Amino acid sequence: LVQLLRGMWPELAAGLEAGGLYRVHPLRPNNFDDLADAFARFEQPPYKIAGVFHEIIMMNYGAKVLEPAFLQALYARCAAHDVPTAVDEIQSCVWAPELFLFREYGLQPSFVIIGKGCPGGEFPASRVIFSTAMDNLPQFGALVTNGQEELAALAYLITLRWAAANREVTRRIGDAYQARLQALAAQFPDVITAVTGQRHLCGLEFADLPLAQAFVAELTARGLDVSVQTYKADCPPVMLTKLPLIACATMVDYVVTLMTDVLARLTRARV
Repeated sequence: LVQLLRGMWPELAAGLEAGGLYRVHPLRPNNFDDLADAFARFEQPPYKIAGVFHEIIMMNYGAKVLEPAFLQALYARCAAHDVPTAVDEIQSCVWAPELFLFREYGLQPSFVIIGKGCPGGEFPASRVIFSTAMDNLPQFGALVTNGQEELAALAYLITLRWAAANREVTRRIGDAYQARLQALAAQFPDVITAVTGQRHLCGLEFADLPLAQAFVAELTARGLDVSVQTYKADCPPVMLTKLPLIACATMVDYVVTLMTDVLARLTRARV
């Protein structure tokens, strides 16, 4: 809501913040000091933390992964202070073998935000799922609010049934893809500084922005839908990937082999 206000009505958002009605306080990823400081400062009068919003794989920040220990510590503090938690799984849901990545972390969020590929690409099926404690609508209100878009809901059910039946395939293919990318990084250590993300949602962090751009341009020209994150000054150049759920071992081999060939040619051209 805060980001929506800032984007659509910046004057209204600025006025609300200036009037002390709300405040947005960022935490650096996996920073336990930031976490402790935020609760020490704002979980006392005149403040009350209204909620915590987070992704798990931050695809908009170089596919950086929030560590399980950090999120578990965050959720423990939130539970102790009655602070609702909202996890954005628009990127990761269904691509996780357990359908939601928060389950692998042992988390129990108050809200789960889903959409994109989860309902088979049906945008109207984007949803905010409420926990029992937060779902206080009367029955009629819940039916009217949540029961629309029948085709999108059907797409959801079909996608979820398929994903559940193939969860072990998703795990195996995702783990194999991540392992292949880590081997690729080891093969080109002067070019690739890290493999970010997890399973199907992996990124390659480059030491050199022009090379990353040339790499993505060649892969795109050969039919791979990839991009390099270049628009954040404090984020290193990272090529983002997201394999489709129907990816098989042959597809993984094709993609990584193509990446290897392009990297080898580009690095030879630099010598």
